[in-house]
Amino acid sequence: MKDGNIKIIQTSRRRCFFRNEQPLMRFDVMNFEPHNFHNCSLTLEIAGIGIVGRRDIPKLNHHVGDLEFRIDTARLCCGSHLMAAVLECGGNTLVRQEFLIDVVPAPEPDRMEFWHWPSTVHYDALEAGGETAERELDKLEALGVTWSQFRAGWAVEHPDGAVALIEKAMKRGIQLGILIENTAGGIFRAGPDAPAEALRINPDGSRSEFLNPYHPYTQEKARFLIRRLMALFAEFPACSTMFMNSELEDKLKLPCDPESVAHHEAAMGVKLSRLRSLERVFAESYPDIPELAPGVVSASDPELKYARYYFEEGDGWTPINRLMAETARQARPDLATIADPLRLAPLPARFDGLGTVSSWTYTNPDPKLTLFVETLAAAARRGNREFIHTITLWNYAGTLTPCGSDRFAREFTLRMGPDRWKECAWINFSRGPQALGCYFGSPIEAFFEGGDPAIFSPATESAIAEFNREVLKPFGALARATCNLPRRAAVLDCFTSRVYGRVPRSHAHYQNYQIYDFYTMMNMAQIPADVIFEEDVLEDALERYELLALPAADTLPEPVYRRIVEFARRGGTVIADRWLRAEVPGVIRFGFDFSYRRNVNANAICRGSDFAVADDTNFRSEWGGEVAVDGVTADEDQRRLETFAAEMRERLDGVVRRDFDCSSPRILCNMRTGGRLRYLFAVNDRRTWDERSGKYRAMMEKGVPEHGVWKIGPFAQPPFVRELLTGQTPDCRSVGGGFYEFKLELPAAGGRIMAISETPPGELVLRAAPLPEAFSLDLRIKDGEDTVRPVRLDIYRPDGILSEYSGVRPVRDGVLSLTVPLAAGDPEGPWRIEAADLAGKGMCSIIWERKKETER
Repeated sequence: MKDGNIKIIQTSRRRCFFRNEQPLMRFDVMNFEPHNFHNCSLTLEIAGIGIVGRRDIPKLNHHVGDLEFRIDTARLCCGSHLMAAVLECGGNTLVRQEFLIDVVPAPEPDRMEFWHWPSTVHYDALEAGGETAERELDKLEALGVTWSQFRAGWAVEHPDGAVALIEKAMKRGIQLGILIENTAGGIFRAGPDAPAEALRINPDGSRSEFLNPYHPYTQEKARFLIRRLMALFAEFPACSTMFMNSELEDKLKLPCDPESVAHHEAAMGVKLSRLRSLERVFAESYPDIPELAPGVVSASDPELKYARYYFEEGDGWTPINRLMAETARQARPDLATIADPLRLAPLPARFDGLGTVSSWTYTNPDPKLTLFVETLAAAARRGNREFIHTITLWNYAGTLTPCGSDRFAREFTLRMGPDRWKECAWINFSRGPQALGCYFGSPIEAFFEGGDPAIFSPATESAIAEFNREVLKPFGALARATCNLPRRAAVLDCFTSRVYGRVPRSHAHYQNYQIYDFYTMMNMAQIPADVIFEEDVLEDALERYELLALPAADTLPEPVYRRIVEFARRGGTVIADRWLRAEVPGVIRFGFDFSYRRNVNANAICRGSDFAVADDTNFRSEWGGEVAVDGVTADEDQRRLETFAAEMRERLDGVVRRDFDCSSPRILCNMRTGGRLRYLFAVNDRRTWDERSGKYRAMMEKGVPEHGVWKIGPFAQPPFVRELLTGQTPDCRSVGGGFYEFKLELPAAGGRIMAISETPPGELVLRAAPLPEAFSLDLRIKDGEDTVRPVRLDIYRPDGILSEYSGVRPVRDGVLSLTVPLAAGDPEGPWRIEAADLAGKGMCSIIWERKKETER
């Protein structure tokens, strides 16, 4: 037999596995000898384990395929393993072929992910392959990224390269999913092969560069792409996300071919000819309002019905994304389907059919704008979805430092500083999102090194890695396992006021940010509030609340207005800014003027002028040059906000019932609950000027420590308080009425998580028992029923190495059961297991002895 005349080919594509899988390994045997072999066998063996399976081959002619072996990765320790497929005949080895496989720790199913929102340079680096791709993955790993994406179009053309990326990322703890891009070649873009009849017809009758989303060609194009992607990558569990990047939503517009027009008019019950314009992206509202009464319009108003239909179905964004998500889930029901943004209209139905609502936030002039996470949480609640809020490190030219007429000038586009990033991260983290998102921006991509540190801020990368290591990794699962303590206040984000209204936008952000100046005041006054939508009001959501805020809500639809009046008449408190025009009984009005906030930027402060238009839904040809403005410094902005918050507190104290209070308006709080156990998340918002851009006085980016006095209650007995990150147990003193106070210092740009329990924490009991090739751990917390408690579990192997099954876990109802597999290479001897209740004082440890097989 000539050397190499028999080949064993591994036909299963996977070579990297999580340590909880039982994957199938498939092989073909190819015989290039001029004769057949009889009574052969193919044996699969793995170093350290031995033979894991044997398949008989009665007759080996030129080809025998689909020889399958099931392997149990739990029997393998994490790392690389040599696997050999051995073909034998008549006791003789015909060929032995060796392969390397890798086993990596399985991700905790309830962890909070850290998502690298995609950007161009990231793709260029990954698709370049070789050392460049490795560098990018190394950088993401160093930052603590656990979710990222590669481009669908590239992956279809280079499937082997995409598979290699998926498995290289797995070894770094990164799950690499798929991006459905909407730039050149995207789903909504018309390629050279698109039939003319599939092009979108614009309202003026011209053909667009975009496809008509209602045309069968477009829909089949979307289905075909997703089916191809699933055929290529569905077998890879680490390919766990599909992100539909839909940023071009503001370019889609309404298809106006005759068939689509008929569809639109039937769905709306409105003739398009009755509408003022079909070309809108709703960046501005109509100031002339067909009112039924001051500040009240009919819910059947044609413009209002059109605007709602446009976003929920009409422009095609929702139906195409829904179609792609449904197609993907047919192959992978567990796939996380993500789309963004939610920036132009507060309509949660825009995300129908998707698993995750997502958007991003620019935090100029103030990191408290990250509170926009509440809008995403509200949209997710309505569809039982997840939400991800992305921190944008990008700071356009002219915001932190003054610049000329080019808003995209790279030498003036600065990355966010480390302390502002940490504050933004803490705010998002405290709401328990599916993932903490972070956008680096193409010109300031994390991949770049060696650039101007004043622009690229390497300290920010260090802050990101530290936060992920010290906060997100140990406590992300706890944040997700808890939920907001039911809030007594709600803030209405009124869609109708985005269509009709006279409220000026107070800063250069998107329409959905209109409520957030007022919402920030409520947060600084320690009045936690849910964001609600018109749909919620019509479904009787106001029955859950005692207070309703109406910021930037100068125009209400009549059915919503009627519910608000009923709420006020039955004793509910209604507060509003100076823009409310509708008559509401007993409304408490605040005259806050936030219009100056547009001018808290470096151009306005240093040059006395700024871009006439500066948001991302407008384009260079529409910006219209610059206008003269009076700049306002960031410290003056903060002073005014604190003055407004003090007025709100003074007027609402005694009106608002509180579950907690804090002495400082510079500490932002959110109370979450794990059953009988409460968790008070506190974020330090006290800042001053930094050395990098502080001289321009447009942003206070440097954190400063802050002391706070918290009031909590009511409790029937003195509560036990423990801070999770430091283990501090501040003393609580009674202030009467079942309320208690305690003091704590927050670090600069940092946060704290305070566990609050009315009953003393119970003791821990830990037991271990042998299982075949594993042992079970059973943890019990006395009086732990109806609680979620963070327990640090440290499992030390006999050689002193910490097992990958160690970590902080949220223990529900006082019970945690865990199976720890034993790899063939794990040493025999005593395993030490230690458990500590981070929300209490309980600790325990046991020794479990792994004995030789003959001693069992």
